[in-house]
Amino acid sequence: MNYYLAVLKKYAVFNGRARRAEYWYFVLFNMIFAMVLGIIQNTLGLSTEDGGPLTDIYQLAVFIPSIAAAVRRMHDVNKSGWFVLIPLYNLFLAVTAGDKGENRFGPDPIEEEEKQTGTKTEPKSEEKVVEASVEPVNEEKGESAEESIEKEREELGK
Repeated sequence: MNYYLAVLKKYAVFNGRARRAEYWYFVLFNMIFAMVLGIIQNTLGLSTEDGGPLTDIYQLAVFIPSIAAAVRRMHDVNKSGWFVLIPLYNLFLAVTAGDKGENRFGPDPIEEEEKQTGTKTEPKSEEKVVEASVEPVNEEKGESAEESIEKEREELGK
Protein backbone atom coordinates (compact mmCIF):
# COMPACT_ATOMS: atom_id res chain seq x y z
CA MET A 1 0.00 0.00 0.00
CA ASN A 2 2.93 2.34 0.70
CA TYR A 3 4.12 1.96 -2.89
CA TYR A 4 0.64 2.85 -4.18
CA LEU A 5 0.61 6.00 -2.08
CA ALA A 6 4.19 6.82 -3.13
CA VAL A 7 3.11 6.80 -6.79
CA LEU A 8 0.15 9.07 -6.00
CA LYS A 9 2.45 11.47 -4.12
CA LYS A 10 4.62 11.67 -7.25
CA TYR A 11 1.45 12.50 -9.22
CA ALA A 12 3.07 13.85 -12.39
CA VAL A 13 6.77 13.19 -11.75
CA PHE A 14 8.18 11.72 -14.95
CA ASN A 15 11.86 11.97 -14.02
CA GLY A 16 13.72 9.59 -11.75
CA ARG A 17 13.36 5.85 -11.34
CA ALA A 18 10.72 3.47 -9.95
CA ARG A 19 11.73 0.05 -8.68
CA ARG A 20 9.76 -3.04 -9.67
CA ALA A 21 7.98 -3.26 -6.32
CA GLU A 22 6.73 0.32 -6.55
CA TYR A 23 5.40 -0.16 -10.07
CA TRP A 24 3.80 -3.59 -9.64
CA TYR A 25 2.24 -2.84 -6.24
CA PHE A 26 0.73 0.27 -7.79
CA VAL A 27 -0.68 -1.85 -10.65
CA LEU A 28 -2.02 -4.43 -8.16
CA PHE A 29 -3.75 -1.93 -5.88
CA ASN A 30 -4.99 0.03 -8.87
CA MET A 31 -6.74 -3.10 -10.18
CA ILE A 32 -8.14 -3.97 -6.73
CA PHE A 33 -9.58 -0.48 -6.23
CA ALA A 34 -11.08 -0.46 -9.74
CA MET A 35 -12.75 -3.85 -9.11
CA VAL A 36 -14.11 -2.74 -5.73
CA LEU A 37 -15.50 0.45 -7.28
CA GLY A 38 -17.03 -1.62 -10.08
CA ILE A 39 -18.75 -3.88 -7.54
CA ILE A 40 -20.02 -0.87 -5.59
CA GLN A 41 -21.44 0.84 -8.67
CA ASN A 42 -23.05 -2.44 -9.79
CA THR A 43 -24.64 -2.78 -6.37
CA LEU A 44 -25.91 0.80 -6.51
CA GLY A 45 -27.20 0.29 -10.06
CA LEU A 46 -24.93 2.97 -11.52
CA SER A 47 -23.29 0.73 -14.14
CA THR A 48 -23.70 1.33 -17.82
CA GLU A 49 -22.46 -0.59 -20.86
CA ASP A 50 -19.37 1.62 -20.98
CA GLY A 51 -18.58 1.41 -17.26
CA GLY A 52 -19.92 3.78 -14.70
CA PRO A 53 -19.26 7.10 -13.01
CA LEU A 54 -17.25 5.73 -10.07
CA THR A 55 -14.76 3.75 -12.15
CA ASP A 56 -14.57 6.49 -14.77
CA ILE A 57 -13.68 9.14 -12.18
CA TYR A 58 -11.16 6.82 -10.52
CA GLN A 59 -9.48 5.94 -13.85
CA LEU A 60 -9.23 9.62 -14.77
CA ALA A 61 -7.72 10.38 -11.36
CA VAL A 62 -4.97 7.72 -11.66
CA PHE A 63 -4.31 8.09 -15.40
CA ILE A 64 -1.38 10.52 -15.11
CA PRO A 65 0.22 8.75 -12.11
CA SER A 66 -0.02 5.45 -14.02
CA ILE A 67 1.85 6.88 -16.98
CA ALA A 68 4.40 8.58 -14.72
CA ALA A 69 5.07 5.33 -12.82
CA ALA A 70 5.48 3.42 -16.09
CA VAL A 71 7.92 6.03 -17.43
CA ARG A 72 9.95 5.93 -14.19
CA ARG A 73 9.95 2.10 -14.42
CA MET A 74 11.46 2.34 -17.92
CA HIS A 75 14.06 4.74 -16.52
CA ASP A 76 15.01 2.14 -13.90
CA VAL A 77 16.12 -0.24 -16.67
CA ASN A 78 17.96 2.66 -18.37
CA LYS A 79 15.43 3.10 -21.20
CA SER A 80 13.61 6.19 -22.38
CA GLY A 81 10.04 6.63 -21.18
CA TRP A 82 8.90 6.33 -24.80
CA PHE A 83 9.48 2.56 -24.54
CA VAL A 84 6.14 2.45 -22.68
CA LEU A 85 4.52 2.75 -26.12
CA ILE A 86 6.08 -0.48 -27.48
CA PRO A 87 3.69 -3.40 -26.80
CA LEU A 88 5.08 -6.53 -25.11
CA TYR A 89 8.61 -5.10 -24.94
CA ASN A 90 7.43 -2.62 -22.32
CA LEU A 91 6.05 -5.54 -20.28
CA PHE A 92 9.41 -7.31 -20.57
CA LEU A 93 11.18 -4.17 -19.38
CA ALA A 94 8.70 -3.72 -16.52
CA VAL A 95 9.54 -7.16 -15.08
CA THR A 96 13.30 -6.83 -15.67
CA ALA A 97 15.47 -5.93 -12.70
CA GLY A 98 16.60 -2.32 -12.70
CA ASP A 99 20.18 -1.18 -13.14
CA LYS A 100 22.27 -1.45 -10.01
CA GLY A 101 23.70 1.87 -8.97
CA GLU A 102 23.14 5.19 -10.63
CA ASN A 103 22.20 5.43 -14.30
CA ARG A 104 21.47 8.40 -16.57
CA PHE A 105 18.01 8.83 -15.01
CA GLY A 106 19.11 9.04 -11.40
CA PRO A 107 20.21 7.05 -8.36
CA ASP A 108 19.19 3.45 -7.69
CA PRO A 109 15.80 3.55 -5.87
CA ILE A 110 16.72 0.45 -3.85
CA GLU A 111 19.89 2.12 -2.55
CA GLU A 112 17.93 5.30 -1.80
CA GLU A 113 15.35 3.31 0.18
CA GLU A 114 18.10 1.51 2.10
CA LYS A 115 19.68 4.85 3.03
CA GLN A 116 16.35 6.21 4.28
CA THR A 117 15.37 3.12 6.27
CA GLY A 118 18.87 2.10 7.36
CA THR A 119 18.29 -1.50 6.23
CA LYS A 120 20.15 -3.61 3.70
CA THR A 121 18.24 -5.65 1.12
CA GLU A 122 19.44 -9.25 0.97
CA PRO A 123 20.58 -10.42 -2.47
CA LYS A 124 18.28 -12.83 -4.26
CA SER A 125 19.19 -16.53 -4.15
CA GLU A 126 20.19 -16.46 -7.84
CA GLU A 127 22.62 -13.62 -7.12
CA LYS A 128 24.19 -15.69 -4.34
CA VAL A 129 24.67 -18.59 -6.75
CA VAL A 130 26.37 -16.31 -9.28
CA GLU A 131 28.68 -14.96 -6.61
CA ALA A 132 29.53 -18.46 -5.38
CA SER A 133 30.30 -19.74 -8.88
CA VAL A 134 32.88 -17.00 -9.43
CA GLU A 135 34.85 -17.76 -6.29
CA PRO A 136 37.70 -20.27 -6.59
CA VAL A 137 36.63 -23.83 -5.88
CA ASN A 138 40.06 -25.34 -5.51
CA GLU A 139 42.07 -22.79 -3.54
CA GLU A 140 45.34 -24.75 -3.92
CA LYS A 141 45.21 -24.84 -7.73
CA GLY A 142 43.41 -21.49 -8.08
CA GLU A 143 40.65 -23.02 -10.21
CA SER A 144 37.30 -21.37 -10.63
CA ALA A 145 34.05 -23.33 -10.59
CA GLU A 146 33.83 -23.16 -14.39
CA GLU A 147 37.35 -24.55 -14.83
CA SER A 148 36.70 -27.31 -12.32
CA ILE A 149 33.45 -28.33 -14.05
CA GLU A 150 35.18 -28.31 -17.45
CA LYS A 151 37.95 -30.63 -16.15
CA GLU A 152 35.36 -33.02 -14.69
CA ARG A 153 33.54 -33.13 -18.04
CA GLU A 154 36.81 -33.91 -19.85
CA GLU A 155 37.59 -36.71 -17.40
CA LEU A 156 34.12 -38.21 -17.82
CA GLY A 157 34.43 -38.00 -21.61
CA LYS A 158 37.68 -40.09 -21.64
